[in-house]
Amino acid sequence: MKKQEITKIIKKLKACDPIIVNWVDAGDDEPPVTGLVWKSMKDSISSLKEIEVRSIGFFHCMKAKTLFLFNNTDTDPEDPQIANQAQIPLGCIKSIEILIR
Repeated sequence: MKKQEITKIIKKLKACDPIIVNWVDAGDDEPPVTGLVWKSMKDSISSLKEIEVRSIGFFHCMKAKTLFLFNNTDTDPEDPQIANQAQIPLGCIKSIEILIR
């Protein structure tokens, strides 16, 4: 999905809309070890892979270039309580889907 399409979908979202976000996470590519491990650059390329993540939650808001969501909410229509907040930089998002409420 193109960044323009992702931005267009995000602009349509309202707080508490259920969404699925497919995105690429950052992470360390080296397993924890007790010493320094040397390897050739050519060999290291074959073991590299993206960390693809699928997050399902409720849209909270968009600030700057970051999407904020949460996983839990109560049913108070006046001022719902939320928990398990998360954030995903816009540049890491590969696709986003609005679920039916």
